Amino acid sequence: MPIAEMLAYSSLRPEGGGGVGVPYMGGGDFDIRVVGTGLTLAQCRYYFITTQRADPGRIDALSIGLAPESLSKPALDAADEGLRRELANEGWLAGRKQADNKGKESRVWLKAGIILHMDSRRLDTPVAGENPATAGSWIRFVDLVAEAGYPGIKYMVFDPPMK
Repeated sequence: MPIAEMLAYSSLRPEGGGGVGVPYMGGGDFDIRVVGTGLTLAQCRYYFITTQRADPGRIDALSIGLAPESLSKPALDAADEGLRRELANEGWLAGRKQADNKGKESRVWLKAGIILHMDSRRLDTPVAGENPATAGSWIRFVDLVAEAGYPGIKYMVFDPPMK
């Protein structure tokens, strides 16, 4: 999608950008509608938009912070499961590497030529002896990339999610 088209749809006014290797970025409390998919990501906190090297006027990828504040590990897991349910209900296909079992929880989803990659990052330092199922302060984010530009796409299979 061209940057100009994204800006025409958006009430957000990103900072930066406009050159090769210079991302657009912004933050606040906002919702993002993923055009053509029926998906709206609510209460986002930040975004980075990178452009294509060959054409800096076109979007290459978006990285979007999903929660307005950091989350505990149980809250992170519950939020991720909620997003998986929403993606399944909106008709997204669950992705997996060709060699992976079909029942594994997917972090990569496909719809309308858009890849949504779910991810998280721990903000604090792990402590020896802590319970990994409950420890830490986490942020959630997704990367949105055109299917053709997603690394390793030729080694992936996309199917309707198992219920």
